[in-house]
Amino acid sequence: MWDACGFFPEEGIEVLRFMSLIKIGDYQELLMHDQLRDLGREIVHEENRREPRNRSRLWDSEEVKKVLKENKGTRNIEAIDPSGGSSKGFGEIAKQDDNIYTGEQFKNLTSLRFLRMEEGAHLDGDFKDSMEELKWLRWPIRRMNFKIEETAKKLKFLDLSFCKSLENTEFLSAFKNLEVLILNFCGELRQIDSSIGDMKDLVRLELRSHHRLTKLPEEIGKLKKLEQLRVEYTSNFSHYTGSIGSLRNLEILNIAYSGIEELLDEIGRPRNLRELHVCGCAKLGGKLPESMGSLRNLEILNIAESGVEGLPHGIGRSRNLRELHACGCAKLGGKLPESMGSLENLEILDISGTGVEELPNGIGRPRKLRDLNASYCEYPKGEASESMCNLSSLQRLDFLGCESLQSPPDLPSNLTYLRVTCQSRKLPSLSHLTRLKELEVICGEFIECIQELPSTLLKNSECSQPTGVEESELPQSQNTPFKLEILKFGGCESIEILDVS
Repeated sequence: MWDACGFFPEEGIEVLRFMSLIKIGDYQELLMHDQLRDLGREIVHEENRREPRNRSRLWDSEEVKKVLKENKGTRNIEAIDPSGGSSKGFGEIAKQDDNIYTGEQFKNLTSLRFLRMEEGAHLDGDFKDSMEELKWLRWPIRRMNFKIEETAKKLKFLDLSFCKSLENTEFLSAFKNLEVLILNFCGELRQIDSSIGDMKDLVRLELRSHHRLTKLPEEIGKLKKLEQLRVEYTSNFSHYTGSIGSLRNLEILNIAYSGIEELLDEIGRPRNLRELHVCGCAKLGGKLPESMGSLRNLEILNIAESGVEGLPHGIGRSRNLRELHACGCAKLGGKLPESMGSLENLEILDISGTGVEELPNGIGRPRKLRDLNASYCEYPKGEASESMCNLSSLQRLDFLGCESLQSPPDLPSNLTYLRVTCQSRKLPSLSHLTRLKELEVICGEFIECIQELPSTLLKNSECSQPTGVEESELPQSQNTPFKLEILKFGGCESIEILDVS
């Protein structure tokens, strides 16, 4: 939007970050301190203290209503967003009977480029020659009873989420310059019109929570600039078109909790794909296609709670993979592909609740691995992988519920979180785990000894009391900067602690 308005966001955002005026959040959102926001609003107030219509931005819902209802809009107004609140609150105003706005009331807003209205407000009538500079529009319209096409000439961002009367998208044929189209939670939407292929500049398409939508048109493949496609929570969406393979700039594909039954070989063709989410796709079965090994830029693969039965043998070619989420994949079993040892950037591996029995021999090679969750799965049969001690970055290790585990492996020293179920009568030395914050051990029989608990156990620790051990028996350690915050022992009648020095 800022680029469309000539504000040079690539340089401007970096300058604002350097000055610590804004931050970029984990989900790429812009974050600003409340005091800085208030300062900006005060600057806008100074534009004209008495007349809101002569300011560049309106965010107070009462002022917005007054300007529009009294037809006092002017060319000075560039942005309207009544979600900033008021003394009464926008929700109360929206419940009134006079929350219908006409094209005549917007006719003088010739400089308006940003418009966001809340649910409960309605547009009615002809908007031709109104809001000609509009770039960004979000309006949760319950019924489509106005000619929105008249505002389409320069519009870059359109969000019509929660429009309950929207059944198709034929009206979108006029929106050829759109870059972002969001149609989430439109409960009656049954199909996407083929004219969507004419939106050559579209970079983001969201179609979440459409239980009547069953497929996408083949013309989706014409969207050469598309970077994000989100079709999650669409229970009747049973297959995607093979033309998705033509989306060479696609970076994020999210079809989680959909009715997808198969991933086509074409899934390996969008070489820029960074994130693939198919979690919760219970009907998705079989092995993931080998073509996925061609996704060299893939960073996040989420197949959690799906019916996937196997990973592609060539998954190790996805050298940029950082996160692999497979928790709850009950049909995923056996041994993971040996090529996973080549995933040098892997940080998170979650195989909890699966039938995985064995990790690849090279699991110790991904030196960036910091979180390994193998709780409540078949892994490991017998001894755990000895190469695990080479995982110098590992911080969280979870073997809880692994009933077949005889003895934990040698543990890397950076662990802060350890949960383990084992059958051994002796646990290995833990004294080198000086950063440990949480330890949970469940054993099926008497433990003879826990050798050298780390010196992080302090008198002030908030720990669950081990069965069979009195607090007075635990030596108090002094002059240590660490603290074990949670200590749990379960399933054993007695514990003998040899050394906690």
